[in-house]
Amino acid sequence: MSERLREIAAERGRDGGREGPGGGVPSEPIRLVYPPKALHGDAVRGVLGLALTAGPLFAIEPLLVVEILLLVCAAIFAAYLARTLLRYRTELQVDADGVAERDLRARRIAWDGLEQVKLRYYTTKRGRDGGGWLVLTLRGTDETGRAAKIAVESTLERFDDLLAAVAEITVRRGLFADETSVHNFAAAGAPLAHPGEALGGQAAEDVAEDSAEDPGRDR
Repeated sequence: MSERLREIAAERGRDGGREGPGGGVPSEPIRLVYPPKALHGDAVRGVLGLALTAGPLFAIEPLLVVEILLLVCAAIFAAYLARTLLRYRTELQVDADGVAERDLRARRIAWDGLEQVKLRYYTTKRGRDGGGWLVLTLRGTDETGRAAKIAVESTLERFDDLLAAVAEITVRRGLFADETSVHNFAAAGAPLAHPGEALGGQAAEDVAEDSAEDPGRDR
């Protein structure tokens, strides 16, 4: 089990005055946003990267190979900057009926319509003890049956409350969660089942089959 995942859970617990994620689905709506201070640094890095890669294309006439390389790097930094700017507008609301995300458009997944839950851990350093972040991906439908996907990172304020709500719904409805997600939920302090307790139904069978294989994938 990743020590960094434990640190993420502990840090969120200290910030919120709790030892771990909250108590599940909230009775009152809660609002979640990405903290502006964290986004400021990402925005600066995006602007600097874009300037350093796109700038030379206007200042000089590089070799074709160098020009292509700069264009690719500039496109990557432009996408990174666009994603960061979008997060300034991103807002999630979690309530007793579901979770909604609003940025340039609105999406909502009702708890009764939640179909797929995935939690992944990513790191920019070798091994599992370096800095990293979690990405929670939800797929399902809203109250009208319209399909929706919501994906958020653990840099989101009150991410632990969202994680706890999703864990409760996943257990309550017996939804499928792959082995990697089960591991990451447990490491982040929001286990999908009590120790020694099966997930139930087909989910338990699938996880048991997966555990016999070498994952060889992101955690």
